[in-house]
Amino acid sequence: ASQSQTSRLWRDLETPAPRIQDIGWQPGELAAEMGYGFALEPGTLSPFAGMRVSRTGTQTFTLGSRLKLGSHLSLELTGESQDTAHRLGLHLKLR
Repeated sequence: ASQSQTSRLWRDLETPAPRIQDIGWQPGELAAEMGYGFALEPGTLSPFAGMRVSRTGTQTFTLGSRLKLGSHLSLELTGESQDTAHRLGLHLKLR
């Protein structure tokens, strides 16, 4: 019997190359994020969107924006949706 495309994807990803593991590969999870940075007078604004799918089929969608002000201050606003749960996060980093 032939395997479904999804089954083959997870099977092939179970043993990733070492270079993938070095950048934070999590077995059983596929994640992607894309965004763009806009230069502003006080810093950089970077809106982004992301998606994460686990082996169990749980899907998480993320939308947000990061604001970096100089080298010491950054602010991130994130909205996340996973099945019927929704979260809103605000992170402030001061270095």
